[in-house]
Amino acid sequence: MKPVFFTVIGLAICINSFAQHAVTKLWETDTILKVPESVLFDAENKVLYASNIDGTDPWGKDGKGSIAKIGLDGKIIAVDWVSGLNERA
Repeated sequence: MKPVFFTVIGLAICINSFAQHAVTKLWETDTILKVPESVLFDAENKVLYASNIDGTDPWGKDGKGSIAKIGLDGKIIAVDWVSGLNERA
């Protein structure tokens, strides 16, 4: 019984300590991205790549999808760095 009690107390203390930390927004991008869906961090080139779903059918094959290139400061380098992609594979 004691090990379970101490485990529960330990978890409660950990959860409480994590709950006291707040998330701080460092930056945000301009609003010109076209429904960003996923982001990949490229450490070597120090940029972010975001996949964009654009169009009325998010599951369609309409060639309106794209990849945006974003700097680590949130500045958009290219909205359509790669274009002509389909929203689904």
